[in-house]
Amino acid sequence: MRQRFSRLSLLTKIMLSTSVAITVLFAIAGEIVLRNVTKSMSDSLEAEVQGSFHAYASLWETRSELREPAAGQHVGRAGGVRHAGPGHHPR
Repeated sequence: MRQRFSRLSLLTKIMLSTSVAITVLFAIAGEIVLRNVTKSMSDSLEAEVQGSFHAYASLWETRSELREPAAGQHVGRAGGVRHAGPGHHPR
């Protein structure tokens, strides 16, 4: 292998070593870009999921608040029914 490389002309050696160096440089740059894109997407997705959970929790909290007065009205009506039920004799 060493003999093959020594037989090449100087221009070919320079071109070959430059090609290898540029390929390694692009591979490293690609890895860095890929890591940054992945981290950015992960952070963005996590923020969206958190926002969705907060919105969903707020929706359920609002729905439960809207249902509480309605439940109280039903209980109030049931209280009037208890007075007219058996065991209670109006005077």
